[in-house]
Amino acid sequence: MSNTAIITSAQTVQTVTVRSGGRALTVTAGDALISGWPTIAPHVPGASATVRVCRPSGAAVNVPAHLAEARRLINAHLHVLHLGYDTLAVHSVAMYRPGTGVVVLLGGHGAGKTLTGTALGLRGWRWLSGDVTLLDAPAAGGVSVRGGTGAIIARRTALRRWFPGLAVPEAGPGLLDLHDRQDRPPFMGAGTSPIVGRVAAAALIDVTGDPSRGPGGDEIQLLEPHTAETVWWTGSGHLLDRVRAEPGALPLRALEGERELLRRARLVRTVARDLPVHLLCGTPHRIAEQVERLAGRT
Repeated sequence: MSNTAIITSAQTVQTVTVRSGGRALTVTAGDALISGWPTIAPHVPGASATVRVCRPSGAAVNVPAHLAEARRLINAHLHVLHLGYDTLAVHSVAMYRPGTGVVVLLGGHGAGKTLTGTALGLRGWRWLSGDVTLLDAPAAGGVSVRGGTGAIIARRTALRRWFPGLAVPEAGPGLLDLHDRQDRPPFMGAGTSPIVGRVAAAALIDVTGDPSRGPGGDEIQLLEPHTAETVWWTGSGHLLDRVRAEPGALPLRALEGERELLRRARLVRTVARDLPVHLLCGTPHRIAEQVERLAGRT
């Protein structure tokens, strides 16, 4: 399968290289995508802030000029590209603290990954990825972070509820990017971090409870192996689970052929073997404490 994408429009087009986690995807892009790339890059895992003009090469895949559609299709092609290097693009937040290591927070939309990451940030951790994490999973073992998305998207009402000290204004869009706040705390950086070592722990997050409750010692539950594999499998297909706006267009999932599907299944089994998944429930502050206890066990 080709890793080349074309964006068709009435605009001037040129071939550029999009870099993700140190790997290159060739894209024939219109003016809108090239000029708008700085706003797109934070939503592309491990992406550089700029694109570089290069010589055309390889077969072409047509991509709409619409920026959001272009980003979705580029991300889907990157999913396939990274699989070829034994790397999974997983729907997750990755946090790092010197002396402790890396933890990966899993969960669906609204589970509380960003809220837990914020609580960890206030405890001295920093973001490696805000929504999608590139995980290297060599057969020899030792899962590590290659990079991730830089945008840190959170619901305004949830941030105000759980973190009044961040002084998030009441008025404004329902979703906001913490990375874009001019007064953001220093731990809000994310996106293009190099490999910082092996992942120490993985957790499935479920934020519940009352923000008035303080930290506690809730039980950390180990998921049984098959359930854990399913969690990794679901998270590793995130970049393909997007609806195309273009009428008649094939679903993004069609980009993953049988060979890629089998490779992803192998990588998921490798990650699940090396990183057991624990279920952590409670307030973001309680879960942050649990994450630190979990990481300290490894």
